[in-house]
Amino acid sequence: GHTSAPNGARILAVEDDLDVGVALRATLGEAGYECAVITDGDEALRGLYGFQPDLVLLDLHLPGTPGMVLCEQIRGMSDVPVIIFTAESRTDEKLEAFARGADDYVVKDCPVDELLARIAAGLRRARTPAATERRDERYTDAVLDVDYARYEVRVRGGRVDLTPTEFRILTFLV
Repeated sequence: GHTSAPNGARILAVEDDLDVGVALRATLGEAGYECAVITDGDEALRGLYGFQPDLVLLDLHLPGTPGMVLCEQIRGMSDVPVIIFTAESRTDEKLEAFARGADDYVVKDCPVDELLARIAAGLRRARTPAATERRDERYTDAVLDVDYARYEVRVRGGRVDLTPTEFRILTFLV
């Protein structure tokens, strides 16, 4: 399920505990984010393509594909920020998560305000001009309109949803 967000930031939570997933969806929805929850590691990549999130919250202990493997797979195909969100607080787990491409690591018992602050920081970093390697604010011609600051693409006035990698390729070509 999805919760609409006025700010348009989309968060994919990959969380095997349905109760935690429901709580995340409610909390993130109240904070103004659109959130989808996937409870199985094997479905996570499909969710990444289908939902096209701006950020992924990823549990490490999932049925199907484990979170560490998913983190590495996501990083191999996308620049979307990945925040590990898990009960595990061992240093070796944290180091492995960062080595596999995680942008941040949050232990589940952290205060909600801290989680929201880390999400906001991850989104901010991903939306900086350096992240897209583009300093212009907009490209427009008779057919194509690319708003670099908002990560929006329109073709003949209709919005086109792109993955972060597709967006980066398009900005390179433009």
